[in-house]
Formats: sequence, structure tokens, C-alpha cells
Amino acid sequence: MVQLLTVYVWLRIGVTNSDGAFLVAVAQAQPDLPRPFRIPWGRAGMLYVIVAPLVMSVVALVASDPFARKWGPVPVLLGAR
Repeated sequence: MVQLLTVYVWLRIGVTNSDGAFLVAVAQAQPDLPRPFRIPWGRAGMLYVIVAPLVMSVVALVASDPFARKWGPVPVLLGAR
């Protein structure tokens, strides 16, 4: 069960970081698009929203067990397009 949960963490990290990349891509591609929510503090806020999950991802992956480090990237890479 622990191994399954650590692989799930890999997948969740992939989704979270993909969301951040999407956020940046949309903000750059369509800056005038009306949005119901804006990230406060401008570029500093956007940087925080992107960098904080990346740092937490690295910490979680470094602290994971060897099984997760070996097999965690497999489903992430299979899901990548």
C-alpha cells in the first residue's frame, strides 16, 4: 500500500506542475482574457504559485522510497503527450 501511495504522489505532482505550466501559458498567450480569479501580487504571486509546488515536489520525491523513485516516473511518462 505504501508503494502505491508513493506512486500516486508522483502522479499528483505531475498534475500539480502541469496546472502551473498551463497557468503561465494562458497568462502569456491571452493576457486580456477576462478571468473570475486573479493571483494577487502580480509576477511575484505568479512566481510563488509556480515555484512553491516545484520545491515541494522535489522534497517529496527525494524523500520517497527507492521503489517510488524507480517506478514513479513510469506512469508520469506514459501519461505525457
